[in-house]
Amino acid sequence: MFKPEPRALMRLLSTDRPDVTESAYSVDAGHFQVETDVLRLGRSRLKRQPVAQQELRFNHANLKLGLTHNVDLQVVVESYTVQTEGEGDTGTRRAGFGDVTLRLKRNLWGNDGGPTAFALMPFVKLPRAATAATVPGRAASSRRFRCSCPTILPWARSFRPPSTAIARLGNTFWNWLPR
Repeated sequence: MFKPEPRALMRLLSTDRPDVTESAYSVDAGHFQVETDVLRLGRSRLKRQPVAQQELRFNHANLKLGLTHNVDLQVVVESYTVQTEGEGDTGTRRAGFGDVTLRLKRNLWGNDGGPTAFALMPFVKLPRAATAATVPGRAASSRRFRCSCPTILPWARSFRPPSTAIARLGNTFWNWLPR
């Protein structure tokens, strides 16, 4: 961050789309990257579900800052979500601001080229207590502060340009719930 990468030496842009995919590449030191879904609509109806679900997300963003050559800091903000379940008068509607997630990505190899790349990305999700009962998927009991520290393990494999395969593994190494 204090020694920015010169423009001539910067790597190609690589995006991290939370809940979609995570890349194994970090943002160049001293540079800032903004990724956002200005508007995102999702609909689902599982075979065993009697009603359909719809989720509308407004401006969910991932703000990334390159700290060193192979480490970046990310702040993921779930700006506003509206979820409906069912149709018409019989349906339910929930809306609210979501969580803030802090992530730190450390590229272990492949940041500057090579056939593969691998990174460690621990993160801490900070729930917004004021919206615990209104945000989709949150029970009223989750109003207490709860912090967990899972780790995502993004991996990438390059094939003949411009093809790349990306995989991600995740695991919760520890959970912490203050009383």
